Amino acid sequence: MKSIIVLLAIAGIAAAGRPDTEKVIQTFKEIAPLYKPSIQKAQIFINAIKANATNQLAELHLTIIGKKEQYVQQVIGREEYILQQIGAQRKADQVCMGFVRTSSEMTVNLAGVSFTNCINAADDAIKTKLEEYYSYLGDYEQQLSLLRLLDVFRGENVFHSPQPILARLNEKMEALRNSSSLITDVEVQFMIDQVTQDMVGIQDAYGICMENAYALLGQGLNMCELQLTMICGAALTCEIGKGMGNLCTSQ
Repeated sequence: MKSIIVLLAIAGIAAAGRPDTEKVIQTFKEIAPLYKPSIQKAQIFINAIKANATNQLAELHLTIIGKKEQYVQQVIGREEYILQQIGAQRKADQVCMGFVRTSSEMTVNLAGVSFTNCINAADDAIKTKLEEYYSYLGDYEQQLSLLRLLDVFRGENVFHSPQPILARLNEKMEALRNSSSLITDVEVQFMIDQVTQDMVGIQDAYGICMENAYALLGQGLNMCELQLTMICGAALTCEIGKGMGNLCTSQ
């Protein structure tokens, strides 16, 4: 009789087993195949936005340095014109022209300050926009990080308390199935368009800033030309610096 009872007890244990514990493992194995494609799709979208921002930023830098080079060359040409005019004088007051030379040099140096202000403003705008972009993308990447799987076991005992683990796994499964909603094609295109709009805005603002800076330089150097003729008694040679925006006109 005792033998029968023992056998029945053993049979009962074997039949009972730990179904919830086993279900944890089975559920995890069902979820795992969903993990890679779900994460990869969202990550591809994020990487596409990052790559687009990087490419547009590189193009913006090339555009800005190209425009800066253009204005720098124009400034050098305008300054050289003044210096050549001074060098070509034989009868004008040399001391007076020395003052004009100093004045033109200071005008160009001040233009350099303005040019630096323009590029600093562009740099600040770029920094602000990049912080916005990466904050925006960081939110998505944080959501992706929450989709990791192994954390379902944290603080739980698979034998003693499998039910909380199963609940977490079911939440993970639902999240993975909906992971495509983390970032959509529409949101990706919106972000790309926003980056384009921002980069164009920075480029336009830089262009306006440089145009204004160059206009101020022109006013200063035009004044130097007037001072050469009206104060120092110089006779400007119009063959010097043709097309450089100077005040010299053929008689």
